[in-house]
Amino acid sequence: MLDYRTETFLTLCETRSYTKAAELLCVTQPAVSQQIKFLEQALGVKLFIYENKELRLTAQGALYEKALRTMRSDTGKLLELMQHQNEPQHICFGATLTISGYVMPPIIRRFLSDFPHT
Repeated sequence: MLDYRTETFLTLCETRSYTKAAELLCVTQPAVSQQIKFLEQALGVKLFIYENKELRLTAQGALYEKALRTMRSDTGKLLELMQHQNEPQHICFGATLTISGYVMPPIIRRFLSDFPHT
């Protein structure tokens, strides 16, 4: 659920080509260029440079890429948690016969009263 400009940035990081990124995103190459330019202006840093006719990330660009990948992953985990929040949770534990017969029942009763969706 990242902004489309940041998704464009991440795609460009993967492809290292404005043309290939545009093809993958089903937009024009100038649109990709404009989105990257917007990000650079908003952040106040240069994200990419051309070095020997090869597109490379700057140090700031690499830092931004790492942060965005973390945010993308965290967003995915958050969405998954939110979708499964009301589903019953299951736990498993192991114990010897003595422990399971005498020690665990009051612990399990208290746990289930504290966490009724388990």
